[in-house]
Amino acid sequence: MLATILATACASTGVSVTVKDRHVSPVSTGPASTGGAPSSTVPSTPTSVPPTNGTAAGGVAMATLPYVDVVPSAVKAIEQFWGEQLPAVYHMAYRTLSAGVHGLQPGLTAPGCDNRTTTYRSVAGNAFYCPNGDFIAYDDTGLFPSLDRRFGPMVVAIVMAHEWGHAIQIRTKSTVDANGDALPTIVLENQADCFAGAWTRWVADGKASNVSITAADVDASISGLLFFRDQLGVTSADQGAHGSGFDRVSAFQDGYEQGVARCARYPQDPPKPLDLTFSQADVATGGNAPYADLVTFIPQALDVYWVHQFQALGRTFAPLDDPAHLRLVDFSVAPPTCAGAPAPKDQLGDGVYFCAADGSLALDQPTVLQAPYDRIGDYAAAIELADGWAKAAVQRAGSTTTGDGRERQLDCLSGAFTGAVYNGQVTDAKGQQISLSPGDLDKAISQFVNSSRAVHGRVFDRVASFRSGFVGGLGACGFPS
Repeated sequence: MLATILATACASTGVSVTVKDRHVSPVSTGPASTGGAPSSTVPSTPTSVPPTNGTAAGGVAMATLPYVDVVPSAVKAIEQFWGEQLPAVYHMAYRTLSAGVHGLQPGLTAPGCDNRTTTYRSVAGNAFYCPNGDFIAYDDTGLFPSLDRRFGPMVVAIVMAHEWGHAIQIRTKSTVDANGDALPTIVLENQADCFAGAWTRWVADGKASNVSITAADVDASISGLLFFRDQLGVTSADQGAHGSGFDRVSAFQDGYEQGVARCARYPQDPPKPLDLTFSQADVATGGNAPYADLVTFIPQALDVYWVHQFQALGRTFAPLDDPAHLRLVDFSVAPPTCAGAPAPKDQLGDGVYFCAADGSLALDQPTVLQAPYDRIGDYAAAIELADGWAKAAVQRAGSTTTGDGRERQLDCLSGAFTGAVYNGQVTDAKGQQISLSPGDLDKAISQFVNSSRAVHGRVFDRVASFRSGFVGGLGACGFPS
């Protein structure tokens, strides 16, 4: 994944999410047909579902729903959402799925897509929308129950909202560009993620009449989107590409923050997908830099990056990558000191401590570097190093941001450094360019998911801040103010 190189001068056919390889690929469709009597069919609610006043009085907490109630509750809220949003954004009336929603188990069937009937075998481990039959089918034995157990009801609902997004694309004729050519799968899948994000925000704002969700539910959606990312090495040009975890989370957050109106512009103004391919070095290492190398060249690169950024501001950044200032230690064995005195214990909770008095940076190596590296991969550890340098930068720049705002600024600055690496703008001390490999950004997001929320705050907010810095650079982080 991370490496140094020498510097030189569903779409319309639906979505199938596979648990086994976590890969999403389109399902082919054919003439609609009927057959079978799936006893676990969830009828679509009528289009006359009344809008709410935004209070969601009496709405049941999504996280408390037993599995049997999750899909029916999600369907009702999704239909209510599109009953409001389709007229408001697309200026057309909402039309429900003509053949409904079908949870399949062995022995059950749904209406036909490619074949006369859709069997459990054709949907096992998957969920998809069939445009020709105008229905959604999902694995009611394997996929959805396992998602509910592993991530909670919200991720099941997110998958359903994503599938419904494909139905909306058919209704709004959003599967082709201005010339009538089919849009790339990546655009359609990202738009469906965007729609799911817009729906999630709508429910979070208390507008659903039957369910409510919490910040923890929204955070859970990030884990689910990471789970359904493309396999490493898949690019946006590949047939059936749905995006990296970073791509999918970004599209979801577009919808969450900007609503359906932003999602509706995806066919004309799609987000730029993150296309990273494996280098020869990546192939040899599996895309993971050796730990000893990582904790050597990333500190060097962070020094080079921040020296340059401070120079642009007319200031000086004293490098940290030397024995006098950088300490990778075990806090339980060698607690950090600050100017000769013990560091305040209440400032050591996240395992990254910068002492402004003597300019030293200490990281609890077993917990914030080695453990993430072993559990997730190299960039999970690299992002913690970036957080340490960001703490030093805001202190030295005299930033006055405090509390949660400071935490989000640090995440943003880590994203800005990562964006500079992605754009080929960062080298180590020897002038060798630092590069990203497939999966690096997903590892950063995974580290946000796994690190202490009590210290750093909500996963969703952390990822959003990191993404802002990655896309917009330091200017998006309010730095150095």
